[in-house]
Amino acid sequence: MLNFEVAPEILRPYVPQGLEFDLWKGKAFVSLVGLNFVTKKVFGLRLPLLPSFEQVNLRFYVRLPWNGPRGVVFIKEIVPRYRVSTIARLLFKQNYSTCPMSHRVEPFSGTKEKGELVEYSWRHNKKWQKMTVHGQGGYELPVKGSREDFVMERYRGYATKGPNVMEFQVEHPPWRIQPAKDATLQCDVGKVFGAEFEPFIQTKPAFSFLADGGAANLYYPHQFS
Repeated sequence: MLNFEVAPEILRPYVPQGLEFDLWKGKAFVSLVGLNFVTKKVFGLRLPLLPSFEQVNLRFYVRLPWNGPRGVVFIKEIVPRYRVSTIARLLFKQNYSTCPMSHRVEPFSGTKEKGELVEYSWRHNKKWQKMTVHGQGGYELPVKGSREDFVMERYRGYATKGPNVMEFQVEHPPWRIQPAKDATLQCDVGKVFGAEFEPFIQTKPAFSFLADGGAANLYYPHQFS
């Protein structure tokens, strides 16, 4: 997860009606997230035509009014399979795009440090983009109230398509994180995610980390009102 501080006003058009910004100490963040899905079932059904696949998404953070439950709004999601994009657009009304992708995970252990090197790549307009995190240390639960805890502890997702807002819930145990020794982004931000994000999503994020992930249950979405 590469996390960047942004001006709240650029996110305002993406905030679904009925929700409000969720800020960390008055600051708005977007996160560029790379992950690998290992699909077992979709809404209780085994779908052998949906094997493991990469995803890179750009998200930001909202909550229900009056300090209600916290959630995530997905601005854009990139996957390597048209079948996945089609299902996601139909069921979740999300802004999915499809392009070639790859990832690598290289664990290492030296005399003074251990950790993992994780990289996600995708090709946009015939040019490869990539995000890389060099983790250091072991995996531990994020400190309560920290920036890492703020972006990680989210169990609701929101997607918009026209006037419709879809809400879905995710259930999983708390995920442990590994702090980043170094993190970089090589990306044509304006062409991939939109020109409004160019001044804020830079080569070096404000903070970054790896998460160990794990089993999660995704519940069928419903229209939010």
